[in-house]
Amino acid sequence: MKNFEDKLSEIQKDMISLALELAEGKIDTAYIYGSCENHSLSFNSFFAKDKKLYTINKLDELGIENLTTDRMFQYLDIGISDLERFITLFQEDKKQAPTQLKLVYDNVNKKAKAQYSYDLFYSNSDKITADDIFEQWYSEVKEVVERNNEF
Repeated sequence: MKNFEDKLSEIQKDMISLALELAEGKIDTAYIYGSCENHSLSFNSFFAKDKKLYTINKLDELGIENLTTDRMFQYLDIGISDLERFITLFQEDKKQAPTQLKLVYDNVNKKAKAQYSYDLFYSNSDKITADDIFEQWYSEVKEVVERNNEF
């Protein structure tokens, strides 16, 4: 029987596999974002290749085949399902579920790093959304990557 850590690792591996599949493995790093605040779920990703960042709708610039709108929405839907599994795992184990997940996968060295937060970032604001938090992370990483220091 799998323990909590094994199940958590499996869900995160599923998220990474999903991102690699969308990017057809043609990336150096995948940045996967998930949030759950007050029953509102958000999932998105961006990618780095050769010190440049790409949002999911710009992956075609890397020669990704069949990058249709349907495929991008399917990616986001499956990501939300993985995020629901992630939250449910914590709840079933009677643990507080994180409000935010930032999962970084180094596709070159095959290493993952996950960062969890339990703070509220947008649900306590009338002006900030989950998309704003995602865009803020993208901007932070972009600044680092463009200085040739892979995040």
